[in-house]
Amino acid sequence: MFSKVALRIILLVRADCFYDQLVKKKEVFNSISSFVMSSVDPGLLVVSGRVKEGVSLEDAEVEVNAVLGKMVQEGPSGEELEKVKNQAEATLEFGEVEIVNRAMNVAFASLSGDAELVNKENERIRSVTVQQLQRVAEEIVKEENSSVLYYRSKKK
Repeated sequence: MFSKVALRIILLVRADCFYDQLVKKKEVFNSISSFVMSSVDPGLLVVSGRVKEGVSLEDAEVEVNAVLGKMVQEGPSGEELEKVKNQAEATLEFGEVEIVNRAMNVAFASLSGDAELVNKENERIRSVTVQQLQRVAEEIVKEENSSVLYYRSKKK
C-alpha cells in the first residue's frame, strides 16, 4: 500500500518533468503522460508517449529512464510533498461524499483484514516523509523492474 502511495506522490510532484524534459527541451516526444494504476495492477507505473518522427523507440526509452532516474534521485522537496498530501486528502474527502464510495472503501478495508483502515487513511497520508518516499522509490523504480511495450506504426 505504501509503495502505491509513494509512487503516486512522486508522480504528482514531478509529473511535469516528463513533459518539460522530453517534449519541450529534448523534443523526443510529441506528447507523454504517466500514471499509477489503482485497479488492475495497483502501484504499476505507466508511462505512455508518442515519439517524434525520426526518434527511435529505443532512444526514447533511454530518455524516459533518464528522466525517471533523475526524478527518483532528487525526490520531492518538503513543500512539494505537503502540496501533494493536501491534494490527496482533498481527493479522499470529496471521494467519500457519496455513500457508495464510502461503502466500497469500508468493504475493501474489511477485506484487507482491518475495517479501521478506512478511518486511518488521512493519518497514513500525513505520515509520509520525504525520506520514506526516497527509500521506496529507490527500491521500486529500477530498470530491472520494468516491462516495455513498443507500438510501431505500419510502414506506408
